[in-house]
Amino acid sequence: MHLRHLIIYVLLALFASFSVGCGPKSPTDGKVPLARVYDNYFFLEDLSDFQKGLSKEDSTAMVKNLIELWMQKELMLNKAEKNLSEEDKDIEKIVQDYRASLLIDKYKREFLKEKLDTNIYNSDIEKYYNKYSESFANNQVIVKAHFVKIPVVSDNVQLFLQQFASNKSSDTTEIRNYIRRNATISNDYTNKWITFSEIAGMLPSPITNIEPILKSTNFIQNQDEDYFYFVRFDEYKLAGEIKPLELVSEDIRLLLINKRKTELLKTLEINIYQNAIESGNIEIFDSTYTDK
Repeated sequence: MHLRHLIIYVLLALFASFSVGCGPKSPTDGKVPLARVYDNYFFLEDLSDFQKGLSKEDSTAMVKNLIELWMQKELMLNKAEKNLSEEDKDIEKIVQDYRASLLIDKYKREFLKEKLDTNIYNSDIEKYYNKYSESFANNQVIVKAHFVKIPVVSDNVQLFLQQFASNKSSDTTEIRNYIRRNATISNDYTNKWITFSEIAGMLPSPITNIEPILKSTNFIQNQDEDYFYFVRFDEYKLAGEIKPLELVSEDIRLLLINKRKTELLKTLEINIYQNAIESGNIEIFDSTYTDK
């Protein structure tokens, strides 16, 4: 075991044992004290299990570090004991509450793993989409588009431009071959909705208002000293318009699953409560406080 790993192990093991083995002690117990913080002592015997296999030099350095860490911990603990109220120091209640929360949460997870049906039909998604479509409004322009970057020195650029701009499909042989031979970048988003800002980030010149452009043409061209930048838009949705179903279907599916989770857990709580009443396992002794 490397020395570094051993020291880490020693630190973890020693801290785990401090709360048990380093309470109030007296130096008259026949043990050799190495350090004291108020009424708590750190003894040589506390180190016996951690020095095995270490050289004298390494052992001395380790002991010094451990004593310093122990004293810092004991001083902070003493400060906390003196300054916290009895209520704040009621660790047992905190532990009990935390344990209860962990157990309940674990049981709910196991219950949902067994009972929750995560199969959501497309018809359910469409129904929810149609009913709450207004909640799926765009907050920015989204498009389906094809972006191509071509060097200005390429042959037959104008012919390609005519074909690319007029043909909604980029899958024609002529267009596909030309792009493969000449384009330095070809990003085909014709089957995927993206924000227009993603397209704008690929252009050398900013486009401040895309909405009137989209309404008047399906194509934009940009140029710098070395390249042509062509973008053909196949579909678009403006800000404020309803997002397409395909873009939000997964969100709706997760929403419907979460709704089922909530309903299942609510039913579980009601059933547990009702069963406890019927079996006489719960009882309210004084209604004075509950009727207020």
